[in-house]
Amino acid sequence: PKTSAKRKKELLHPLRITGDHYSYLNYGRIERTPNETERKELDRQGLFKTKTIEDFPRFWDGDYWAYKIDEFCTLNEYSLVTAKARRKGYSYKKANQSANILNLNKTVTVINVADDIKYLTDKGALTYMTKTCLDWYENNTYWRRGYLSEPLDEIELGYKKKSESNKPFGYRSKLLSYAIGRNTSVAVGKKAIKINVEEAGKCPKMPEFIDVTLSNLESGDVQVGGFDIWGTGGTKGVNWEYFEQIFYNPQSINAMPFENIWDDDRRHEVCGWFHPQVLDYEPYVVDGNSLLFDSFKIDIDRKLEAKKNNDSSKYTIYCAQRANKPS
Repeated sequence: PKTSAKRKKELLHPLRITGDHYSYLNYGRIERTPNETERKELDRQGLFKTKTIEDFPRFWDGDYWAYKIDEFCTLNEYSLVTAKARRKGYSYKKANQSANILNLNKTVTVINVADDIKYLTDKGALTYMTKTCLDWYENNTYWRRGYLSEPLDEIELGYKKKSESNKPFGYRSKLLSYAIGRNTSVAVGKKAIKINVEEAGKCPKMPEFIDVTLSNLESGDVQVGGFDIWGTGGTKGVNWEYFEQIFYNPQSINAMPFENIWDDDRRHEVCGWFHPQVLDYEPYVVDGNSLLFDSFKIDIDRKLEAKKNNDSSKYTIYCAQRANKPS
């Protein structure tokens, strides 16, 4: 924020973003906080209690890295394991990415899985949001594909001609959504370009599912797809043991290994991708750049205050107060 306008221009360089990131920024529909202009308009209308709006995303540096990493994994035939802080928009990002894959590629299949189907199909959940993005393509762009099937557990793009009876035409790309809590073999035999595992920390049967489903991503010795697994720690009811196992041993499922820069004295080891609390931490983001030191300070202050008080109600009030006071 203290950088002069002249220096900002000197530091600006052309930046390439991935196709999925471009789709997310220009065609993704998310619930986000209003910017300054939008906030003033809401206040003018007396909508003081409206804290989020449905609109297009803003550019954030954490999203930039998330999409770059995903592209690298795709090009190099890796799966991806992501541990993240809560409310980093991964369900929104993954939903729009799936919509973009289905809209651009013929006859491909994307599979979403979670322990419970409600984690996918409830309003605001992964598959629900993918359908929202697909509907945006259908209703607001020139590259509509049509629907052969619209139920959230089995979406298929395409169309039929009256003159051709029930014969299907078009892209024929599919999004299948399954609950694996009761049946870990539900996706066996279904070839997929990508298998998304939502709320992986709340998926106790994930090891069995991955074990029986790995072959879906292979054609002989050729990798034709990958797992995209993400989860959030520190949540009540989370079964973190297996997620932690594959996070610190990504090669076990052919996932991308990263130098472990996040744990103390473990830089000589590898792990999955980690998206920390301080990255994309509103309101400490300026022109898409995370103010890491400010975010780190406020996050530490909150944790220390919570530990000191050991009172969740006081902690909630404290967080709300500090969130409105950027340093």
